[in-house]
Amino acid sequence: MKKKIIFFSIVLLIISITIIVYSGLDPAIINEEDLNSKLNGAKLHSIATDLIFQHIDSTGNIWATAGYSIYFKPYDRNEYRRIKRLNIPFGEELFGHFRYLRNMFNVQESLELMITKEGTIIVFAAGYIYRSADSGRSIQRVHKMENFGRGIGRGIMPQGYTEDAKGNIYWGEYFRNPEREVVRVWKSNNDGIDWKIAYEFKPGSIRHIHSVQYDKISDKIWLTTGDADPECSIGYLDGNEYIIIGEGSKKWVAVSLVFDKDYIYWGTDGKSAEYPENHIVRWSRSKEETEIIATIDSDAFYSAKGDSCYVITTDGKGDGGSIWISRDGLNWEKAISWPEYRDNRHGVIRVTHKEKCTFYITKINLGDGAVKTKKILLN
Repeated sequence: MKKKIIFFSIVLLIISITIIVYSGLDPAIINEEDLNSKLNGAKLHSIATDLIFQHIDSTGNIWATAGYSIYFKPYDRNEYRRIKRLNIPFGEELFGHFRYLRNMFNVQESLELMITKEGTIIVFAAGYIYRSADSGRSIQRVHKMENFGRGIGRGIMPQGYTEDAKGNIYWGEYFRNPEREVVRVWKSNNDGIDWKIAYEFKPGSIRHIHSVQYDKISDKIWLTTGDADPECSIGYLDGNEYIIIGEGSKKWVAVSLVFDKDYIYWGTDGKSAEYPENHIVRWSRSKEETEIIATIDSDAFYSAKGDSCYVITTDGKGDGGSIWISRDGLNWEKAISWPEYRDNRHGVIRVTHKEKCTFYITKINLGDGAVKTKKILLN
């Protein structure tokens, strides 16, 4: 009798674990929501839960992710269908496999995804670069990211990769780097198949790269670096050289840049005795001078520009994660903010631009803690 009880207990335990595991997997289809609300100076529409928006093409098709799953929504449909789940070894980066674990520990940004001009899917996940040239039906590992893993770092930042007008793809290394080892920018000139080093920061010069972005106005690849004051810089690649427009203080620490024809904008990602508050800064292309144009509530992470409209978001420290908006680049206002959900994780608001003055924002570890994407319309 005792053996039977033990046997059935084990069976029940296995069944329970199986149910928990499989119900915790990301679903095959996530339906679009339509919940409207208002905020200061804009309209906000809730459209998806559990999804991080990654790419929106010129026709309105959307690529999004949840953990290691890739979702796609055609512009004329109202559902996000899973097109691929990456085959990540189960023991590596466990949180990305199950949404229960991601929500419990708030480890949501499991991968980064881009769509190249050729329509190829490039994914940065679990220390590797993956590539699919057939819309996700098959996907291959093409490169190992050397500085990734437990105790090492995430490998790349969400705005740490880009593609230039000629189809060259770039990405920059982001890791903890306590010893200040060499930090590299990588490049592919064949649509993500092969990768080579495009530029190296010498040991001791920076901690890591925050962003790698293409500016079509200057036709340059721009970089931002951090973290200590001497390591903070903003500049661009010119052949084998890194041309710095400014460095050496928290005025020059940024996680992303916004480009327009006259200025480059950024929100600062850090404070110091010299700059005890965070700011929005702009650099004049013609005068090659900077000016502080706004004071913001916390470290700025993400940004985007539409047609004469701008968005910069802050993390969850201070007064919470906030969306700052501007219609002329000079006058900024805080549209909305959410309190941080857990103190041990940053709250962030990712931004993806669609068209004109329409943006998609994904809030993580803010408010009720759920991952939610909303559409923001600036009038």
